[in-house]
Amino acid sequence: MDTLPILLRSNSTQALLIGSGSEAAATAQVLVQAKVRVTVISYDPSEPLKRLIDQAEVTHLEKDFEDSDLEERDLVVVADLPEEETENIVARVHRRHIPINVIEHPELSSFYFSD
Repeated sequence: MDTLPILLRSNSTQALLIGSGSEAAATAQVLVQAKVRVTVISYDPSEPLKRLIDQAEVTHLEKDFEDSDLEERDLVVVADLPEEETENIVARVHRRHIPINVIEHPELSSFYFSD
């Protein structure tokens, strides 16, 4: 086995979600339900993601990703981004040794969500 099954105490977890589409919205919903504090970076969030933002469930930053966005983050999720942008973000997150999940490219992920 090359995975480690762990449970994370979510009420003190700070997550950064980079993306805007349906996968990003579904993942944000899972994180919010687990009481994770979620910050989303997106210029054009999908309607379901906008609803979470409007309900003050997540913090929304309408800007480009910067390394400083990783400060005080416990995990990062990337969804619905072009492959080149995803790879760039993954490399930057790995340098900081922060767990990352890439929804469309699990081979780039250092953690996975259980079913």
